[in-house]
Amino acid sequence: MPHVRRLVAPLLIWILALPAHAHGGQVSRFRLVIDQSRQTWRYPDSGLRNDTRVTRARAVWDEDLGPRLGGTLELTYLDLSQSSLGPYAATGSTGQGLGVGLHYRLIQSRSLGLTLFGNIGYQTTRGDNGTNTTERDWWQSRIGLQLGVPLGRAVTLFGGGAYERIGGEERITGNNLDLRRNFELDEPAYGFAGLRLNLGSAGFIGLRYYAGSRSGGYLAFGNTF
Repeated sequence: MPHVRRLVAPLLIWILALPAHAHGGQVSRFRLVIDQSRQTWRYPDSGLRNDTRVTRARAVWDEDLGPRLGGTLELTYLDLSQSSLGPYAATGSTGQGLGVGLHYRLIQSRSLGLTLFGNIGYQTTRGDNGTNTTERDWWQSRIGLQLGVPLGRAVTLFGGGAYERIGGEERITGNNLDLRRNFELDEPAYGFAGLRLNLGSAGFIGLRYYAGSRSGGYLAFGNTF
């Protein structure tokens, strides 16, 4: 991911330098998220399971759609690696994704926040092992709850859980080979916990860790305006 790393520094400077302003009570937020997750994918046709690591660089735009409702648009660059499924499949691949989501603030007060969220996205990657080409396309959806507890103005602690589904197809081609197989997420439920640091001038940094069917975490930089 060298070209992604070259983009991170100037993007962070631009995000944190954005001026904060209000327009008709509406709130917008932009985040640059670098995350890595590990999950087990299952191939139901063969009964195989595969440890899968996905590293993402995500550009996320959040926009208030009402007093409690918000919408999200997400663009993603992906780097995917798997333990080998045999001599044919490429263990590494790269690609991109597009996602949309909604979140509804069930409780919003100075001392507590409870948010219901859901999103859906399409992702695709491509890789080769010098002989064959491996392409993966999948839909990913989740629904969950997040609880937030502010500790003054500078820090907010949060945690929650989600139910996630993945469904896609893997295609391996080359040297008179055309192999297709479906895959899905082995276990759907995971939990998370983290914190958000407010930096002033509406900038912030977020940290999150996963547990359960998904392990790993993310680092987010953003600005609200």
